[in-house]
Amino acid sequence: MSVMQQISSLVEQLPEKNQILVLELVKTMVSPYDVLSGEDEDDIMQARVDYEAGELTSHAAINWD
Repeated sequence: MSVMQQISSLVEQLPEKNQILVLELVKTMVSPYDVLSGEDEDDIMQARVDYEAGELTSHAAINWD
């Protein structure tokens, strides 16, 4: 059973007032910056394709400022 399935199963067993509490707790733990946009997902997929093709950027070549 996946973690998500375990969480869902446990939350479903709670009374509704506690489910609301869990929902509010989870909302505080999720930042809008943690959610991937479609563009982010596309960029990640392209990066994986580039990596598999051997197209890499060295650490030294990145401007970290």
